[in-house]
Amino acid sequence: MNEDHELDVLDQAPVAMDEERTPPDEPAWSWLRCWAFRIAFLFVLLFPMPGGKEVGMLAEWLGLGPVSSTSTGSGDTLHDWVKLLAFALVALAAGTIWSLIDRRRRRPRVLFPLLLILARYFLAMVSFSYGFAKVFKTQFPAPFLTRLVQDYGDSSPMGLAWTFMGQSLPYNVFTGGGEVLGGLLLLFRRTRALGALVVVAVMSNVVMLNFCYDIPVKINSTYYLLLALGLLLPDLRRLADVLVFNRRAEPADLSPYFGLRWANVATRVVKWLVIGWIAIPPAHRNWEGFQRLNDREGTPLYGIHEVESFLLDGEEVPPLLTDQRRWDSLIVEWPGGGMTRKLDGGIEFFRLELADDALTLSTQGESYPLALARPEPGLMVLTGPWRDGQELEVRLREKDLNDFELVGRGFHWVSERPYNR
Repeated sequence: MNEDHELDVLDQAPVAMDEERTPPDEPAWSWLRCWAFRIAFLFVLLFPMPGGKEVGMLAEWLGLGPVSSTSTGSGDTLHDWVKLLAFALVALAAGTIWSLIDRRRRRPRVLFPLLLILARYFLAMVSFSYGFAKVFKTQFPAPFLTRLVQDYGDSSPMGLAWTFMGQSLPYNVFTGGGEVLGGLLLLFRRTRALGALVVVAVMSNVVMLNFCYDIPVKINSTYYLLLALGLLLPDLRRLADVLVFNRRAEPADLSPYFGLRWANVATRVVKWLVIGWIAIPPAHRNWEGFQRLNDREGTPLYGIHEVESFLLDGEEVPPLLTDQRRWDSLIVEWPGGGMTRKLDGGIEFFRLELADDALTLSTQGESYPLALARPEPGLMVLTGPWRDGQELEVRLREKDLNDFELVGRGFHWVSERPYNR
């Protein structure tokens, strides 16, 4: 083999990703750009972490005292805000030190595409989680029975938003479908920019809901929105050329990550395994949750049963707001659980055990076995021992849920006048 042939073979040999995608004459990044990138890279890695001792130490240093890390269902606890500040400070300090030590300002050859990959897949996982929860209507279920009998003005802003979202299945599917679509598009480099645009549009609405209706997911939703905006940065100039300046845009670089065929095949296999891991579980979990929420067979007394008469020791208890003994209604919504609503709107929860002709109500360590009779469809009569040794007899009539405007109004193609109640 002569020397010229050897050089030809070497020229055709596969090259690694760094050599292929980062030419030697690539212009160096400015120190400020490298510094900002390193801070962002570290913060993206830190944000999903739960936070530890540094959160408590920072809280004490700020004079906030000890902060609890116990989960309460809120993402905007004091612990979460302090953790956000702690991670921002750590990323700022570490990124600054990193930039001062490493003064080579060439474009990061591995970390930059790695950051894009991590951000894409993390945001896709979040989009699938929230999207399928809306598509299968588990995040925003139909308004609960207690919500239907609640005074409108007693709703919290978050409760009002939950009722608004939960009222319409098609709107849930529409908004959740947008999140799932955005997550799906993010999983492929060819559609990364389009996926980021979809997620920005959807997540902007989510952020506004969270801030305007005091929903405690403000930190996380804002982070997801910023992450989606960050994914658009590599394509910002190309998008501006097409959408603003009406000129030709250069195609995106979609060349393989590696020059070795086996490495690219292995990457594709791992990719599809990861896609299955982040997409299938939330879809399956929310589908099962949807079935449980809509299973009425396990709740035979489901509904709102309004009191027609309420007798203690044979004497009718008048419907007075000041009399806490009398019920306004018995509400059964979940298997094994129910509640009585008083005339003043107060709620008392009970554990229910139903037999063919008996209903046992239990609360605070006390049980009341009541005989159950159904003289006619929709009518229920409970009799038996009650509190303070009294004998209870209560007649309850099941309310037609379609009597509520929120449930029975439905959809109308033709409306001669606005029906705003």
